[in-house]
Amino acid sequence: MDRRGFLRVGGVTAASAAVGVLGACGGSGSGAKESGSAASGPTASAGSSSAAGSKLALPDFVPYTGVKADLPATAAGADPGFLTFPKDNPTLYAKKPGSSKEFSAMITISLGTPPPVGSNKYWQAINAALGTQMNLVMAPPDDYPAKFSSAVASGDLPDVALLLMNTPKLPQVVEAEFQDLTDFVSGSAVRKYQALANITTQRWKSAVIDGRIRGVPQTRSAIASIFSARSDVCQQRGLDPVIKSSQDLLTLCRGLTDLKKS
Repeated sequence: MDRRGFLRVGGVTAASAAVGVLGACGGSGSGAKESGSAASGPTASAGSSSAAGSKLALPDFVPYTGVKADLPATAAGADPGFLTFPKDNPTLYAKKPGSSKEFSAMITISLGTPPPVGSNKYWQAINAALGTQMNLVMAPPDDYPAKFSSAVASGDLPDVALLLMNTPKLPQVVEAEFQDLTDFVSGSAVRKYQALANITTQRWKSAVIDGRIRGVPQTRSAIASIFSARSDVCQQRGLDPVIKSSQDLLTLCRGLTDLKKS
């Protein structure tokens, strides 16, 4: 599978299977090994200069319009929200983006090892949607750094890998082992890959290392958690649970805090 085909698969995989970001691409038929790209956090700010001295253009943002959000995205950065699952399954590509060739991925797994693909209907459905066989190498978060380092040292990196920001000698690792994606996705080039173009430009900053785009960012929500408060207690204490400012939050927290009861 060439790099352009892999980008199409990688974009869908990252969105639907939470695989992570692009890693080393295997050679296509010649036995030679092409490098790949992976990065999951910022090490250089957007707009920094590349090795050639030209200013980096982050990928364009082209929102996917196959489904209509109940709560549209905002210019301030809020993601689109959905109150119900779409009645009709939207399709991103007219045909399956993969090929008959297999590809491998290395990821962290936090909630226990899932059933193998032979007895895992979800995994099978992902393979069917991609049109290729996805082979996963999984490790718990605490074990992943050692497993990744071992793969780098042995020259046995998979096609896709999650690259953590605490990876030792990160810039050197991505330079030696991973594909520079800048020419494939910077600016308008990303428009060839619908799933990747649906990633907001701001999030691509986390994939920039030494002024070059070295991976595909994980597209997590800007809001990781929410506050909740008991309306009956708020009413008893004359508090307004609707928060519109940091001062409102401070007032609510102070009003709900009972030092005598910890």
